[in-house]
Amino acid sequence: MGENRTERISGVSTGHVIRKERKGKVRYYAVVEQDPEPNGRRVRKSHGGFDRRKDAREALNTVLQRQREGTYIAPTSQSFGQFLTDEWLPGIRSTVKPSTWDSYSRNIQLHLIPRLGTRSLSKLGPAELNDLYASLSEGPRPLSTRTIRYVHTIVHRALKDATRWGKVPRNVAALADPPRPKAPADFRFWTPTQVQIFLGDTRGDLLHSLYFVALTTGMRRGELLGLRWADVDLAVGRLVVKQTVVSVGYQVQFSEPKTARSRRTISLDPSTVATLKAHRSHQLEQRLAWGPAWRESEFVFTREDGSLIHPQSVSDAFERAVKQVSLPLIRFHDLRHTYATLALDAGMKPWDLSDRLGHSSVAFTLQAYRHAVQATQESAASVAASFILGASSRS
Repeated sequence: MGENRTERISGVSTGHVIRKERKGKVRYYAVVEQDPEPNGRRVRKSHGGFDRRKDAREALNTVLQRQREGTYIAPTSQSFGQFLTDEWLPGIRSTVKPSTWDSYSRNIQLHLIPRLGTRSLSKLGPAELNDLYASLSEGPRPLSTRTIRYVHTIVHRALKDATRWGKVPRNVAALADPPRPKAPADFRFWTPTQVQIFLGDTRGDLLHSLYFVALTTGMRRGELLGLRWADVDLAVGRLVVKQTVVSVGYQVQFSEPKTARSRRTISLDPSTVATLKAHRSHQLEQRLAWGPAWRESEFVFTREDGSLIHPQSVSDAFERAVKQVSLPLIRFHDLRHTYATLALDAGMKPWDLSDRLGHSSVAFTLQAYRHAVQATQESAASVAASFILGASSRS
């Protein structure tokens, strides 16, 4: 137990900052003196702790200002873990996708409850959050920067709601310092030759048509599995993305597309139309062969008996297929990156690609595929210069 020292602030009679030192760590707390209870007992509520005295003073001033405005929220004895599991998760369940809620719940149980579950919600401060992020990055199985930042995102949203619901006066996660994001790694993708080798060697595979459509449209795994024949018009050559399949606790569920722009119409090239027609004919043959055992479904891509394919099964099957073909190992999602990169190389405009991929904005597409955009710009620069200089020489 270290030194405890109180520092009075000039001109303030209803609060002060206290300095506490325990196990070599110094923390500063803003202490607010509330109106005495009927029996005369003085009531003090503390806020913190903070790494710097300055932060504690700012917190005290904020609390005192809210006292004067009548918006002050007294600290509660509820723990951070109780708030997350008893109030926040149930409260937001109807507002987020099932997969998002499941992800929040798993990360809370794995990373937040063991370390901060018993911490008072009112006394939780940025210092504790910084300690959390540091601990998650250490040990025998450290988490990636991306995962730690995702945990911070959960904490920030939860405390933002706690503030809005009148549980705490402010969102202390806004004062914390999660690790800085690392520069995104370059996407892995195949060359046109590698794509052709893969499609050629997987011809006859149950999932060949799914791989083919993924490589000619850039659709996400869940979008492909959620595609129904009613969403496909082979006569016109287009399909509509209306739903997606997600895995929540390994249970398959249906969900809305990822964003509003993800709900989109995609034009199909003649080769993709031909592939889907052949796939449709083969699926009808399978239906006759299975007879009463056929699992009636409306989906384009199914198992041999017509039943829905689990998303993870697709990824596992794809990995096995790549290893058999002896191509560079990429993830199934990298087929989307392959399509985007090769489409830009072929001259597709970024805004057209953004529409086909269902990105939130063209700016996101430009940032995500800057490697391909840069190569396209270099080629375009040469073409433009040749045209301009040629025109100048003729005038």
